Amino acid sequence: MSLCGCTSPPFLERITQRSRPERQTETVLKRDLTLFDVTIQGVTHMVGGVILVTTPVLIRDVAGPSLCLGYIISGIVMIFTLLSYMDLSSRYTCIGNAFVYSYSAICEISAVLAASLIIGENMLTVPFLLKGFSATFDAMLLNGTFLDREHEFIANTLHLGFLHFDTIAIASIILVIIINLFPIKKTAIIVNTTVIISIVILMGYNVIALIFGDIENIKSARSPISGRSGMFPYGFEGFLRGTAITVNAYGSVEIINSLAEETINPKRTIPIAFAISLLLVCMLYTVTSFCIAYLQPWYSIPGLSGLVGTLSDPRLRIYQWLVGFMVLAVSFVNSVVSLIGCSRILYKTAVDGLTYKVLKRVSERTGIPYFSVIVIGVLALIAASILTYEDLVNMTSAQQIIIYILVNCVAILMSYVQDNERERNEAYTLIGSSESEEMEIAANEESQPNTRNYLLYMLVVAYLTLCLTFALVFRLNELTPLIAVVLTILAVLGAAILVFIHYKFPKRTNTNATFQCPLMPYTPGLGIFFNCILIGSLSLQSLYAILVSAFIGLFVYFTYGIFNSEVTRRKQGLLEANDS
Repeated sequence: MSLCGCTSPPFLERITQRSRPERQTETVLKRDLTLFDVTIQGVTHMVGGVILVTTPVLIRDVAGPSLCLGYIISGIVMIFTLLSYMDLSSRYTCIGNAFVYSYSAICEISAVLAASLIIGENMLTVPFLLKGFSATFDAMLLNGTFLDREHEFIANTLHLGFLHFDTIAIASIILVIIINLFPIKKTAIIVNTTVIISIVILMGYNVIALIFGDIENIKSARSPISGRSGMFPYGFEGFLRGTAITVNAYGSVEIINSLAEETINPKRTIPIAFAISLLLVCMLYTVTSFCIAYLQPWYSIPGLSGLVGTLSDPRLRIYQWLVGFMVLAVSFVNSVVSLIGCSRILYKTAVDGLTYKVLKRVSERTGIPYFSVIVIGVLALIAASILTYEDLVNMTSAQQIIIYILVNCVAILMSYVQDNERERNEAYTLIGSSESEEMEIAANEESQPNTRNYLLYMLVVAYLTLCLTFALVFRLNELTPLIAVVLTILAVLGAAILVFIHYKFPKRTNTNATFQCPLMPYTPGLGIFFNCILIGSLSLQSLYAILVSAFIGLFVYFTYGIFNSEVTRRKQGLLEANDS
């Protein structure tokens, strides 16, 4: 730390500085949520629009009946990432997510990028869910004509064809914003009750599908238009793309993490909630996607009406209405949960000084960061007005996979990065021994990576680069001998990097953690590899949201956050104290 007669850290030091959130134990939010509450919040976020609306569409247009296998594959991929999340979440009592983890293990600017992706992904999830809600509402109660007439009016009468305005979705988002301004415990009670009832109804749907369906719908149903048939009508490429999109179905890990400051004993509760919610939902998704394809030929599944449209048999009319109301209820409460998690992450960035301080305002009566809730709600309203449902599906999937890759990278770094002893000793010199303990904490919080740590960072970046290259080569249509050799070389080099990290870097001990990821660094390494394969199968359109979210995050950071981050303010205070 150089004094140089100034009281402000240099630019490079600012963007590469780190924070230590594990020392935060106090919060102005209310710790009211139990293990049951947090688990149900996670299940709610997963058992929502993806399974009720998106899954039938993916079966029809992307992967065919093989989507049930895609859910199993994405669930297995999530196990590697989940173990990394469980390891990291057991270290903190504050709001935990890829933002907090990257701020602690990498640097400030990486934390800003992570926060941008998380906020963007969860914000887009709200209109994504409520546009599915709107389509189901229209199909059930308005004869399926309201949305078509509305779009025709906007395009032909108002001449605003570039807009995708949805009155039902817009009204629903406003109602979601209002609900999010109530105390978190009251919201949790409504969510818990709705989800439990809906899971029972969904299990009933699966039973009905098995009774009235036919295995031939999966084995040999042939589209009269395209001529495609079988379990994999869109081939391996379609199966892989469907699998990549289904990763978004397990996005509750960020939602669960975002509730840490409102959870009782979060170091124990959060990891357990991860494991339970993933296990329950993976089984539910796999069984339900199989039953959808079993009940009806994959090519004849209706559009956005989702599960409701698959119950077109007149004998199932009553249950069609029951499932319809379940879809409406779960899609709505799922959007409530998404807005909860997104607003808490935005609130956390404001607390750390990286976004505008007005966003950290908390209601004294309800304990809700109300300004963050309103801002996210307004952004969701804008997204619902200009983006189609298909745009939202692709955008949320890409951002979610990037977040998973980042978390696995952070898990490796957090296990091996060592504190810079030189800077800690320098802090002792700058201030008298009477305040040495305070300065040790400050030095730990703001320590910069040493040379050995830089080598570790470069190895992780090199491994990530190899995995992304493998994914791009793997995406090529033809597996020639040359491509096979290239893939083999990339795999061997990647494995060699993980082995080198394991044997050449001392593992960092953490006595405060309640869970440690097994087989470090191989477990998160596999998580990085499989997620890279999945993101390599997505379309280029799905990457636009990443660029937009990153641009907005960096703009706010370089115009405000870089000058006002709490870490920078503490450093400035230390330098000014030393000058005086």
